[in-house]
Amino acid sequence: MRYLDNDYLINFIVTSGDPQFQEDYTSSFQNVDFFLMFYDITNKKSFEKSKQKFLEIKKYLFRYKDKTPNIFFVGNKSDLKNREVKPADVETFCKKYNIESFEISVKTNSNMIKIINKCLGTFDDMARNVDL
Repeated sequence: MRYLDNDYLINFIVTSGDPQFQEDYTSSFQNVDFFLMFYDITNKKSFEKSKQKFLEIKKYLFRYKDKTPNIFFVGNKSDLKNREVKPADVETFCKKYNIESFEISVKTNSNMIKIINKCLGTFDDMARNVDL
């Protein structure tokens, strides 16, 4: 991927919230720069499960880094009208844990580039602050 005249190789680790697919988080999330937690804005249970899963794994995100990775809580299906998750609930949760939130639609590609650019822009800012 190219961003601001720089080339990036982005590796994604995708995990399921389903217990049968639980992995050893200590190795999966070691040294991550970004962590995106997704939920469905049309399904309150999805949001609650994502919050619970985040609280379970956040200790692994912080264990191996000198600083906290950039964490984004991402609500999908923003193209649909039958919203069950209130934006105020997302804002309250994210504020408590210093997490940035986005709403996207994978189906319509809404805000997909925005979140990728936010990740890469933040990464560029982190790289500029590293003493080489």
